[in-house]
Amino acid sequence: MLLCIGMLIACTPEDGAPGAKGDKGDKGDQGAQGPAGPAGAQGPAGPAGAQGPAGPQGPAGPAGPAGPQGVQGIPGVSDAKMYVYGSNTFTAETFYTIPITEAEMNSSIIYAYYKPSGFATWFNAIYLGYQILYEVQSGFRYVAPNVNFWIVLYEPGTTNDYTTAVTWAEFRIIVVPIAAGNIITRSAAVDFTNYNAVVEYFGFKE
Repeated sequence: MLLCIGMLIACTPEDGAPGAKGDKGDKGDQGAQGPAGPAGAQGPAGPAGAQGPAGPQGPAGPAGPAGPQGVQGIPGVSDAKMYVYGSNTFTAETFYTIPITEAEMNSSIIYAYYKPSGFATWFNAIYLGYQILYEVQSGFRYVAPNVNFWIVLYEPGTTNDYTTAVTWAEFRIIVVPIAAGNIITRSAAVDFTNYNAVVEYFGFKE
């Protein structure tokens, strides 16, 4: 019994002063990542940015298919001829010689055009012509061995000769052989009072 009492006395702590603070322990391992939170609401759209520079031009595309065949044109007259005459000053009347035969005259259509000095415009000499200063009338006939193309000038609206001298800087005659059955077709295709239209139609080079 005495032994047990002695042991109890030896094991009982006594009230003493607190000991010194111990050193800080090592940092523990990082814990596992928690689950992702829910997505937030979408924010408002930002302002539009400035337009960027144009990109480089792309390569050319492939050629398209050929178009349909066009409508057949009116046949031309390959043997039409143009006769060119230089400056001519005259009073009331004059004539130009066409080097064709009587048979050619009778089987052809003849057109004539003149350009007065100081003008850039061609005028038709077959029908009633330039009427500001004078009227022009014309005709042609065979005078062996050629054909003469006559010009007569009148005072406008009268049968009185225009007696003031005039100068025509250029004069041109176009002789078109008549193709059987083609007269009406050709007349409908071009305005033969228009020199430029006639030259283009027959393919003459200026």
